[in-house]
Amino acid sequence: MERGAKVGELVNEDIAQLTFPNNHFDLAIHSETLEHLFDFKKALSEVERVLKPGGVQVYTVPLLHSRSTRQRMQRAADGTMVHLLPTSYHGNAGEFPVVWEFGSDFFELRGERISELHYDNYWQNRTIFTVVETKQ
Repeated sequence: MERGAKVGELVNEDIAQLTFPNNHFDLAIHSETLEHLFDFKKALSEVERVLKPGGVQVYTVPLLHSRSTRQRMQRAADGTMVHLLPTSYHGNAGEFPVVWEFGSDFFELRGERISELHYDNYWQNRTIFTVVETKQ
């Protein structure tokens, strides 16, 4: 299905190549997505692009505090997947391969864009948090 095509009230989109115009939305929400993308920085940039000034991007992402961000797999020039580390999945085996494991340096990467951090049930799972970023 083509990017931007409508299915009922829904629009088919690629978060790294959104079809929406600049400064279009007040709020964007995505959850447990970035770690599965080859270019998560482009996705975050695209969401920021479609937000109005003062708009808010809210997302959840797993983070391993004890290490730096590392890439588990990448895409070769011919489109094949190259595994840099043993494959890790979210969900059932073979479903949702993890491309990135985010570490404590993620906060530095996003810098001043982050306006709030919320840990989701920190005492039971210290790896999942919610990030709130406000577009300047």
